[in-house]
Order: sequence, then structure tokens, then C-alpha cells
Amino acid sequence: MKILSSLVILSLFVSCSKLENESGLLKLSLEPVMGYADFERKSNDISWKPINPKNPWLKTKPVLTGIPSTWKQTKTDDIIYDLKQFAYQNYRIGKLSKEMFSDLMTAWNIDTINNPLSSQPILCSSNIVIGYLNDSIVYKLDTDNDCDFEDEKTMYPVKDSLINSINVANYIHNISFEYFHDNQIIYSEIPLLITEKKGMIWYSIPQYYQTSLGGNKILVSTGFRKATFIEDTFVKLADSDKESVTRKGEFVVINGVTYKNMEANFTKKELALIQMPKDTVLYSTQVGYSAIPFSGKDLITDSIINLNDYKGKFVYVEFWGSWCKGCVNEIENLKNAYSKMDKDKVEFIGIAYDNKKRLKKFIKENDITWPQVLSTRKNDIMKLYKLVGVPNFFLIDKEGVIVSNSIRGENIAEEISKYIE
Repeated sequence: MKILSSLVILSLFVSCSKLENESGLLKLSLEPVMGYADFERKSNDISWKPINPKNPWLKTKPVLTGIPSTWKQTKTDDIIYDLKQFAYQNYRIGKLSKEMFSDLMTAWNIDTINNPLSSQPILCSSNIVIGYLNDSIVYKLDTDNDCDFEDEKTMYPVKDSLINSINVANYIHNISFEYFHDNQIIYSEIPLLITEKKGMIWYSIPQYYQTSLGGNKILVSTGFRKATFIEDTFVKLADSDKESVTRKGEFVVINGVTYKNMEANFTKKELALIQMPKDTVLYSTQVGYSAIPFSGKDLITDSIINLNDYKGKFVYVEFWGSWCKGCVNEIENLKNAYSKMDKDKVEFIGIAYDNKKRLKKFIKENDITWPQVLSTRKNDIMKLYKLVGVPNFFLIDKEGVIVSNSIRGENIAEEISKYIE
């Protein structure tokens, strides 16, 4: 992705880095820049569909006023900057049930002990109204968070196809929000961009950060769909391709030296990297690195599944959940591929982040025959792999090295065969 030239407001600078101690920990100062740089530009959609009256999220919706009566097909929605905090605070005030929040803790990997959330409500979302005016899509954003659109300006979303060729600065909203960090509620601002593509409305946070090390420009992103680095930190060297992006806990090679991405601090605007010792086996979810060892009980047979026991054959690992639509859509592709595999050469292992009872029922109903391990708080395989969502797929070779993390779809068997042959 080319740098969004109409948004870039800061030039390249040389950051000040410091070696914290002999352990090789570096903290690099980050400078915010408007745009998307060379990262994949990601957005979240705002659905036109009316919310189902039985949807439990309906209780979290505030009463909104000032919706223009001259607009057609109006729809209000919330833009959420921290889903986990949003869910937690609505649970705390009784708008989400204990049962639902328990399911969300599983689905979203919410850990309020090791990663505390604010027990009191904070400003972690904004309200928006969209509609049609004279056959054009328009919107209003509740910039002052008073749940009233009467005093807000009518805006036209940026056409996605024109985003690199027009001055989108006029469409940027500077949004106030709060986040919880180090047991403190912190106030901040972020830029928000509303776009339109094929009749759909999308929003993103067009801001990345830059620093440098050893003469190399380093780009850092929250992913453009999150306001802070609480969820993840995406790092890449400038001018490298999109596939070279590393996440928190993964490795980046700079001038022949391997560093671990320890995550960025949004409050201090710092990126933490740690230099790794040479000639050390490094475990990661990245292609070319050793797969992180894991073990757990097969959900059906109760036998122990240990990744290291599969050395000498390829292993295709899928992280999924029966509650995940994208995961469920892959089931038939996986079943078809598994039926074609030579089990002496390749094994499939499912790592499910799910409710045990619900998962067993789903496996039985869908005739899933390859081993399934439940990721629990005890084995915490999802956390081991630093995954914040599903589905994810990894192909591991006979030596235990990840050779692909993108095989999915209708041609799984054919793609795996390319590595085996």
C-alpha cells in the first residue's frame, strides 16, 4: 500500500533509541503520522441491517436524538475503539448478562486478571448515524459524545476508490476517547476516517507511527481498526512487502540482527524491541521459525496431543471456534482436504477456542475426524501463539518449522502437497 500522500503531515526523522540494560532491551521513540504507509489498509464496516430485537447488544445502545427527518433509510450504530472494555463495562452495569460475558471471555480471550479493564465506564466508543440525502450517502458523527446529532455537521463519506487521489484531510474527525492502562483511565484523541465502498460504510483510524534503528526506517501500526496497542503491535521495515509485518512476540531482522517485537506503548509512544542471542532456536508463529510447542488432551479420545510427537511428518494446525462464522465456513474445505491426505505424511490438528459442550456437539454433528484440542486457561495454546482471533492456519514441516500461515480455502490439499513433494 502506498503512503497516503494527502494525509502524511510529518517527514522522516531519526529517532532516539536507548539500550535499557545488558539484556538487549531497546526502547525506540515513536512519532505519529497520518496515513496507512505500506501496511494493508484495514477498516471495519457499519452495517445497514437493523439490529434484531432479540440481540443482547441492543441493551448497550444509548438513546440518540437529532436524527435528521429528511434522510432516508437512517441507521445508527456505535464505533467501538476497545471491544473488550466496551463489553466489560456493559456487563458491569448490567446491560450484558453474566452468561454472555462469560462466552465473550472465551471468544475474545478476555483476561481481566492479567490484563485489567476499567471497572467504571469509560469513553471507548462513538455514535454515528448514516442515511441517504438526495440519493447520496451521508452521515453525522457524535463528536461531542452527547448522544445528539442535532449540532453535528452532515458529511459525505470518502469514496474508497479515490482515497489516494483526493484531499481527505477535510474528512478526518479528531475523536476524543479514553483507555485503561497501568490501572489508570487515560484521555486521548485519534483521527477517524469514514469511507464508502459499494454502498457500504467503513471506518478506520488512519494513523501509524515511525522510528528508526541502525539507519533503517521502522513503521509501527495498531492495525487501523484499534485506537491503541492494547491488542497488538504491528511492525515492519519501510519498503518491505505487506507479508513481512510482524506482530507482538514475533521477530524482525534489522542489519542482520534479530529483534523480538515486545509491543509498543501508546501512552509513552515507545516501541520495545529486544535483541535475541545468536545461534538460539527461536519459536514463533512466523514462516521460517520453529513452531511453538504445545500439548493438550484430544477432546474426544482424551489422549494427549503433543506437537513434538509429530516430528517427521507435516502438521496442519487450525485455530478455530464453532462460534466463528469464518471458521465454520472452512469446515467443508478442511474435511475435503483431510480425506485426501496421506496420514503417514500429514496430520491435521484443530485447536479450538470454545465451550467444551458446544464444541463436542458441533464436532459430532459435522463429522470432524481429525484430532481436536481445546485451548483452555490451563494449556492456553491461543495465548502461546499470541493469537487474538480466529481462524488461523499453520503448516509445519517435518523438522517443526512453519512453512506457511496462509493455506485455506478450496485448495488446501493441493497447497499442502506442494510442500510435501
